[in-house]
Order: sequence, then C-alpha cells, then structure tokens
Amino acid sequence: MLLERLKTLRRKVNLSQQDLARDIHISREAYSMYENGHRQPPYETLVSLAQYYKVSVDYLLGLTDQPSPALTLTEEEFKLLSEFRALDKRGKDATLAVLHFEYHHYLVQKKAAQAKKKTVKKEDPDILNSL
Repeated sequence: MLLERLKTLRRKVNLSQQDLARDIHISREAYSMYENGHRQPPYETLVSLAQYYKVSVDYLLGLTDQPSPALTLTEEEFKLLSEFRALDKRGKDATLAVLHFEYHHYLVQKKAAQAKKKTVKKEDPDILNSL
C-alpha cells in the first residue's frame, strides 16, 4: 500500500522523484526504492513524507483511507464530548438544540459585524466617531 500511496501523492503534486527526494533530504535512489517496494523507509523518512504531503503516517501505510490525521481534542473538548456521550437521548437533543441556537446567534452577530465594517468609509470621520 505504501508504494501506491507514495506514487499517487507524488504524481498528484506533479513532482519528479528527484525533486521530492531533494525536498525531504534523501537520495533519489533511496526514494525510488521506497516507491518501487524494494526497501521500506525508516520512521524518520515516513514522518518527513507525511509532513510534506500533509497526511498521516497511518494513511501512507494504508491503515486508514483518511489522508488527514485525526484532530486532537483539547482537555475541555474531550470533557464535553465525554459528558455528551453519557447523556440519554433527551439530554443529547436538548444539548444540541442549545448548541445550534448559540452557534446560529454567533453567526448572525459575526455577519452583522462584518456588514457594519463594510458600510463605514474611511473618508467619513463623522461615522467613524459615532462608532
């Protein structure tokens, strides 16, 4: 799976093996062996390739079909998710209703602030002083 993913990703960004090898600081010969399945890249090279292509090492190795690594939750997000999962259906529905309401309110406020900025012209000092 690794060699197919390496070939596909390299071709997708229209790079030669030489260019890619130079970019990740290995020889073209070494990279060619990885892409042709004659050698396995060391851990450091796998990490470099994943960072270069902005994919996970798991994706390169074929352990997942999701190119992007999973998001890392903050401690607060993890706690909220854990508490949400512990709720029954009624609790989850109520929590989601509040979340949707608050998020919609946030979007409306954000849109209004952006519209207000667009209507104010720098040439009009009276409008700027009234804000």
